[in-house]
Amino acid sequence: MQYLGSCYARGNDFPNAISILTKADRISKLETGDLVTLALAYMRNTDTTNALTIFDRVLNDNPRAICDLIVSIARIHNTHKRYEEIIRVLTIGVNTCPKDNNTAYCYYLIGTSQFELKNIDAAIDALNKAIEVDPNYFFAHIFLGDIHIHQKNQAEGEKLFDYVINNAKENPTKHTNELNMVFQKLAGNRLEAKR
Repeated sequence: MQYLGSCYARGNDFPNAISILTKADRISKLETGDLVTLALAYMRNTDTTNALTIFDRVLNDNPRAICDLIVSIARIHNTHKRYEEIIRVLTIGVNTCPKDNNTAYCYYLIGTSQFELKNIDAAIDALNKAIEVDPNYFFAHIFLGDIHIHQKNQAEGEKLFDYVINNAKENPTKHTNELNMVFQKLAGNRLEAKR
């Protein structure tokens, strides 16, 4: 039965894949691979609520099985502004999954989510971890610099902005967004300081 459900999923017939895999899960709990197939079928069928429910089962049972999907799961939570869930999912990811190109981004998302929840110290800690993992993850420098400036620590904030400018200018085409963001923040901060 699971094989048939997987075949429907591979053939992009997501409603039938969901129907068959859901029935198979009721009869006997699905294995991790089949659960992931079911969750992805729900996602592709635009049912993020059920997809997240299934992904949560996999996260609890075998988080390593979905390391490559951790960021996608967090992004779904982000569209619903579920910051606690973003933090929970990504914390599982950074503690369980092998370190890769997404690790700094995961810490960055944890930091921005902590900031949204007004957990400033936890946000700073996560953003510092993002920078530790990838010193050239400039968005973490920018967000952290912004936090410092809003905490009236202008010098520390501008030091982080300067780091971005000095390092991103080596490849301005690749880092256009980061450079534009830093220059806008510096200009805005200087205008505000004159008021």
